[in-house]
Amino acid sequence: MTEELRDKARTLGLDRLTDEHLKQFERATTGMERHLQRLPRGMPTAQEPAHVYRAKGDTP
Repeated sequence: MTEELRDKARTLGLDRLTDEHLKQFERATTGMERHLQRLPRGMPTAQEPAHVYRAKGDTP
């Protein structure tokens, strides 16, 4: 697993990580992958929630 993890980091340009950094990288990527798995896939654009910012006084 360590070489696979080190290769993944190298691909991202992180080729001088210490073992402690690799542990942190592993925790971060594991958490990110869990988060991405919970996101809905294949949702039509019309059903996605709208995130619109309007400055005070702007009208739609």
